[in-house]
Amino acid sequence: MESASHLFHQHGYDVVTVDQICEDSNSAKGSFYHFFDTKEDLAVQLLDKLWEANELALEKTFAPEKPPLEQIRDELHRVYTTARTSREKTGQIGGCAIGFLASSLSPRSGRIRKRATFLYNHMHQFYLAAFQQAQSDGDLRADIDTRELADAMLSMVQGIHTMGRTFNSPARVRRWVNASFAILVGNQ
Repeated sequence: MESASHLFHQHGYDVVTVDQICEDSNSAKGSFYHFFDTKEDLAVQLLDKLWEANELALEKTFAPEKPPLEQIRDELHRVYTTARTSREKTGQIGGCAIGFLASSLSPRSGRIRKRATFLYNHMHQFYLAAFQQAQSDGDLRADIDTRELADAMLSMVQGIHTMGRTFNSPARVRRWVNASFAILVGNQ
């Protein structure tokens, strides 16, 4: 799974072969097919594994004892921290591994699209709960549609990941994160 994640993220799903995954992981090809029927099966399981780590981070970021606008700010800051750390370790901002896989494969794979949609909807629920609580606390105007804010935040987070990967600039990611927070909650 680690080899596939790294290789898919580095080179793209279509370019990476099962042979390369086996070589990178020091595994026999027969072992690969013992666990996975196809490379697509591996990708579906990889999405689940990537989600497990992301969900733990979301649960920490959106801990109920933190004020909701702090949760939103911290989630956006997590995008920046991830970009900066990736750049420091590898020289390249990796972006969102889930988003990268989903955008590469969703047009061709109903299984990937269905799984990615489930994961994005789950992420959206974290955002929505924070915006709803902020509105309930009086930190957001009552006439603001919290579902639209959560939609916008999901789009912004994924967009920042993609643009960060493209521009490979933690400084730009930080500016986009700050601008996103201001857009989402600034006019309250």
